[in-house]
Amino acid sequence: MKRAELALCHDCNVTIYLNGSPILEKNASYSDRWETVELPLDTFSKALRNGTNVLAVEAYAYSGARYFDCGLTVDTEE
Repeated sequence: MKRAELALCHDCNVTIYLNGSPILEKNASYSDRWETVELPLDTFSKALRNGTNVLAVEAYAYSGARYFDCGLTVDTEE
């Protein structure tokens, strides 16, 4: 695996889990822009399983509108 990254757009605090293991925590104030976060390969690889994997998100904000969207990109070696 060469690289793993998440594209995020959110206005809330988020924790992202892969198969129950936290792989990213972000605290955020209001933003309407996408950001790309490269994931540490050792953390991502340890959480990754053969077969089916589950990506889960815990998002929370204490006031105002709330939104969250993300995309996962994984570049693998040929």
